[in-house]
Amino acid sequence: MDSFPRGGAPGFVKALNDTTLRIPDWPGNNRLDSITNIIQFSRVATLLLIPGVKESLRFNGTAEVRTDSDMAVYCIEGGNLPKIVIKVRIAKAFLHCSKAIVRSGLWESQSQINRKQLATMNEIINDQVPAVHIVWESDEELENRYRDSPY
Repeated sequence: MDSFPRGGAPGFVKALNDTTLRIPDWPGNNRLDSITNIIQFSRVATLLLIPGVKESLRFNGTAEVRTDSDMAVYCIEGGNLPKIVIKVRIAKAFLHCSKAIVRSGLWESQSQINRKQLATMNEIINDQVPAVHIVWESDEELENRYRDSPY
């Protein structure tokens, strides 16, 4: 089963009906692991975290990759139309209590760490693929790209 990170403005996950969701696939790190896994195996798990809400919601089911405008038109965000929409058919849904979120302090600003305490994306990538050693972009360039071109 594949689990994939996706995000967007509140309401970006759209219900098609009681058991089917539409999730836009916006540009990310250009890894196609989830899309490839969905095409090959179709099984997915999705955990929904809503900032400020301590409970989480998890769906298990099957998914398909859709590129038709009938699906994409419902997922416009910031004036942008996604090229791909992941259509999820829910087999099981689980509401999780807030204990893990409370323990982690996930939504508490005083729990957030300084990003400089962790390895940079370049360091992580080069650690995973040491023979390649590529400097992709500076941390500042990365943050600017995340901010300026989320779609």
